Amino acid sequence: MRSAGIALFVLAASCAVAPDRPLERGIHLLREAIRITGNGRVVDFAGAELVGSPEGTAPDAYAGTGIVIEGGRDITIRNARLRGFKVAIHARGVERLTIEGCDLSGNWRQRLNSTPEAEAEEDWLSGHQNDDNEWLRYGAAIYLDRCPGAVVSGNKGHNGQNGICVTRSDGCRIFDNDFSFNSGWGLAMYRSSRNIVSHNKFDWCIRGYSDGVYSRGQDSAGILVYEQSSENVFAYNSATHGGDGFFLWAGHETLDKTGEGGCNRNLLYRNDFSHAAANGIEATFSEGNRFVENRLEECDHAVWAGYSSKTLIAGNYIARCANGVSIEHGNSNTIEGNAFEENGVAINLWWDEDPDLLKTAYGKQRNVRSEHYSIDGNSFRNDNTAIRLRETISFGIARNNFIKAGTLFDYDGALLVGSIFYENNIGDVENPIPDALADGLPNWWKKRPSNVKFGLSKPVDIDPYVCPISAPRVPGTSEAFLPAGALRGRKRIFVDEWGPRDPADPKIAEERAKQAVNLATGWNVRFFPWPATGAGKPPADWKAVAESEPLESLTAEKLDFRWPGKPSEKVPADHFATIATTDVELEGGDYEIRTVSDDGIRVAVDGKVVIEDWTWHPPKSHAAKLTLAKGKHAIFVEHFEIDGYAQLSVKLRPAR
Repeated sequence: MRSAGIALFVLAASCAVAPDRPLERGIHLLREAIRITGNGRVVDFAGAELVGSPEGTAPDAYAGTGIVIEGGRDITIRNARLRGFKVAIHARGVERLTIEGCDLSGNWRQRLNSTPEAEAEEDWLSGHQNDDNEWLRYGAAIYLDRCPGAVVSGNKGHNGQNGICVTRSDGCRIFDNDFSFNSGWGLAMYRSSRNIVSHNKFDWCIRGYSDGVYSRGQDSAGILVYEQSSENVFAYNSATHGGDGFFLWAGHETLDKTGEGGCNRNLLYRNDFSHAAANGIEATFSEGNRFVENRLEECDHAVWAGYSSKTLIAGNYIARCANGVSIEHGNSNTIEGNAFEENGVAINLWWDEDPDLLKTAYGKQRNVRSEHYSIDGNSFRNDNTAIRLRETISFGIARNNFIKAGTLFDYDGALLVGSIFYENNIGDVENPIPDALADGLPNWWKKRPSNVKFGLSKPVDIDPYVCPISAPRVPGTSEAFLPAGALRGRKRIFVDEWGPRDPADPKIAEERAKQAVNLATGWNVRFFPWPATGAGKPPADWKAVAESEPLESLTAEKLDFRWPGKPSEKVPADHFATIATTDVELEGGDYEIRTVSDDGIRVAVDGKVVIEDWTWHPPKSHAAKLTLAKGKHAIFVEHFEIDGYAQLSVKLRPAR
């Protein structure tokens, strides 16, 4: 089959829909999906570009699926370019599928309501349910459902929401891909085991971040592993600058239904999970996972492993994180041979009251005490606190180098039950052992023997770290890691209304400057009551509301309010109205006015309504482009709140 001079080898047992409406040579607008079925098919698109939506369509309005593969086995898709779809490639029930050499950039993504000034809670992702393919509502470049043995290699997918979604698919090999700069997940797995993921780039998969203002991530991640996904290998991948670098969660089956199973015995080997907004590695309610020789810099928590057991954390480089290894209610975990440097708290282990968790199936069946830890052969350099323990018993701290720390131990009274301390080297530590603890320690802790010394260049009496895991044999040859000298660090995370941007984009500096400018300042704000007219219904007589006596009047430098309750003692939490006005002096040119409101809003500029959504709704953003003459302009804002959370934000800036 040929179209616009480009050969398209579309082989399908049921039907094949050729691309129609050629836009230009090699580019085609699809009206419906290409469907491929059967066995032994090879579909080579030879670089043809398939477009799902007309030019100018907003990314959150993209719809449809580009290529659907249903049933069969030994099918290969290669060299396709697809953009403007909700899902670019969707495979269902295919054995030994191969997808290679495709460019799947520029597909569906949500418009984010979070701004540089404040987070919008509605931007949080919810991926905890996918047994009915709920993830499809978030779109994907590649979505595999029940595709055992799939091979996904050499593909690219930037500027979407989700890259590769793998659900109910075992034994896949995913390597040499680049799914960076997405606003959700670079790779997401659900009920998928014994897969190999290697030499991939999943960098800058993030939302919910504004440097120096808020750092949330909103459950975005470079790699996400959920619900009974076990015995997978993740090696030599780069997943930096994500909401989380790697996010593993056992699933509802383990936590709420049976108490059994989990996402267990996964191996993370020599990956880079640095500069995460939240956690470099998060792995909860699971056992037997191994995190070996990964790079974890500048995260909130380098490793968060709550309610995990039999976890091996070995040989990792953990630096400049607020917290290094944090484990609540964990047991039988090993922390060995790691290099901790300049962290707030390097190791933090604790138990606390958690009655709601104890009521779950997991809490009723599992050991949720904090106990049985081995902390062996680690080095601690310039950490504020090396080890913090709360309600933790039966541990060994051995052969560690405490090079320099503000506090060596931050502890409580239960520490020494069943615990041992030996052959540790203490360097420059301001507070090595609290006096109250000294009586229960071996003599060498009370006063360091003269023969135990520490040299910064050559530690003594410490067994060298030996990797407990052999390097896994994995496919792929790409160098996924950021090269030396590359732009990196949280300050290089820039998220706009559509997601993360490449820090090398020269327009970012200009846009940061524009974002910092809010031209509409000096607001006069008045609050009014209004009588309820029924669930979810706006005021029945707005004119009467606006002409009534205000409950309160104030001036505000900017119009950017969030009200989880009452705006003030004079204004109720529900059924209040807001009217705000300002005059702003502007140079002639193009401008953008942007709002976030909960509930109804109407904005007029110089007497002309430019934004109106007079409905009951959760926080919702709107924007309007304006061309304004030089001089003074009047902005008039009307807003009403029905019930629950309330928000009103209005910003005027030069247009991008």
